[in-house]
Amino acid sequence: MRSVAWAELVILVRVALGALFGIIPFIKFGMKNSFLAPLVFAQFLRLRYYYSAFTRTVVQNADTLITNYVNQPSAPPALKQAWGPVRAAITKYGASVIEPAQPAAGAAGARR
Repeated sequence: MRSVAWAELVILVRVALGALFGIIPFIKFGMKNSFLAPLVFAQFLRLRYYYSAFTRTVVQNADTLITNYVNQPSAPPALKQAWGPVRAAITKYGASVIEPAQPAAGAAGARR
């Protein structure tokens, strides 16, 4: 299951890069896809994060790997500056609460 979780992260990166290259007209890598695809897959991965301990572990491991790489002295300064806001945005998106929708107050009595 851990390998599946790693594969899901790799697929998310590939789909995100495909959307990025899809909006840049002069790049002809053949890995173009819809701009909506990474958003849908990110939502799927967010749900997997909440329901799967394997995915949580893999995301934490990936965060540690990336943070350690970015904090190395040999890492470019631009990478260090970019990782902070990207990590904050991912954390903010992932930390929002997923709750089931509550029925409206009048809707419960309307059923027959």
